[in-house]
Amino acid sequence: MGQISGVVPTAVVDRRAREAAATEYLAREFSADHGFASWTSPFRDFSRRVRAPAECFTSAVIGQVLTDGGLEPPYLGGLLDVVGTCINEEGFIHFFQDPSLLEADVDCTGVGHALLLESGRVYPRFVDTIDRLANNTRSDGIIQVYANAREEHEGRVDECALANALYLLFVVGRENEAEPSYELVRRTLVDEGYLCGSRYYPCPDTFLYFMSRIVRDFPRTHAELLELLRRRLIDRFGTDTSCLDRAIRVAAADNVGVLDIPDLEVVAQAQRPDGSWAAAPFFCFGESQRYLGSEALSTAFAVRALVVGGEKGIEEMREAMRRGERGGIRWGANDGERGERRVAEGWESGRLNPTT
Repeated sequence: MGQISGVVPTAVVDRRAREAAATEYLAREFSADHGFASWTSPFRDFSRRVRAPAECFTSAVIGQVLTDGGLEPPYLGGLLDVVGTCINEEGFIHFFQDPSLLEADVDCTGVGHALLLESGRVYPRFVDTIDRLANNTRSDGIIQVYANAREEHEGRVDECALANALYLLFVVGRENEAEPSYELVRRTLVDEGYLCGSRYYPCPDTFLYFMSRIVRDFPRTHAELLELLRRRLIDRFGTDTSCLDRAIRVAAADNVGVLDIPDLEVVAQAQRPDGSWAAAPFFCFGESQRYLGSEALSTAFAVRALVVGGEKGIEEMREAMRRGERGGIRWGANDGERGERRVAEGWESGRLNPTT
């Protein structure tokens, strides 16, 4: 992963106190048995919400977001245990802890296994799982969402889910086996096909965030995607959306070396007295149009937003932008190498080697 600075942007007043209150809130919300709770609602404002069945995806995303920000919560081990409970015998990961509620999918599998690998946990038959994931395709070669899909779910594709599946394939150096899927997400970025959200993710910025993690960690994508992704993100700075969406945008921009000042300022001011940020839709259950989210998920992304800023404060960044210094972009010479290095280290150690 890219290195994230902990230096306080000048516009984030009492940043460390805000971060501490947020991390304490998350620790209170975590359950060793079920991870982080989530809620569903038929409305984008999350009115008339009901608690969702126990699931591991929210916990996996929170773990991803916090570790991306250089944070190591004390409950990380318990969170990984929760993710592990949702792995089936083929190594795919289910959204819900009760596997009868929904088939396993490549989205949860991509996020969950990448997080487990980053934390030093490798599923015993991991290489077989990667084989199955890479071959879980439609007739056109694009990876479909569900593994062993029911008839009504057969052939479904989601660009955000593809980005997460591709990230895992990049981690193990097998992204070349998914060229049709890579081409689809590339075209989605080029043609701005994300602007109305995807089947399962209502916010356009979520696609940009998941893609930014690929670009941040795997330099081979830079020639095609880096500058384009930066432009797409800058075009959305300050868009009037939920604080969750703004925090996602700040995190995505930071991943590709850009500081999103307008959204960072709004996010910083929206923290509630208990240390949390309001729940907002993150995920959507396809045809049912029920949105899923939680205060914990919003808070994790908000904390990730608070730790951006680099060595310069916001006012200094504004001055640099006025002077025309790359539009506030800050990209180090070594950024993006960690993902490639993790692949090499994994094979050399035998952790990802199919012969071991």
